[in-house]
Amino acid sequence: MASKIQMSNFDQRIESELFELLRTVLPGNAHLFTRDTLLADAGINSLALVETVFAIEEKFDVTIPYNANDWQGTSFSTVGDVLDLVVRLIVEKSAGQSPCAT
Repeated sequence: MASKIQMSNFDQRIESELFELLRTVLPGNAHLFTRDTLLADAGINSLALVETVFAIEEKFDVTIPYNANDWQGTSFSTVGDVLDLVVRLIVEKSAGQSPCAT
């Protein structure tokens, strides 16, 4: 039970940091974002997505499996998808695993 609470706190911290980063990268309605917000609805076009990916990689020291030539084919379409990916990459990195694209 303790590890579940600890992971939940970890997820909440990462979520808070990610939302703060999104507010910086995507000014405007970023304060209205939820986990279910579609990236397209958030105003993320190909350039904004590249900037967001770079900002996330720098902030969390992870490498996001992302193809700039096929940005619409990414495995994430919502803010929650991005959050889940970032959490997974951080956990894999801390466990000493190399991140794998899904």
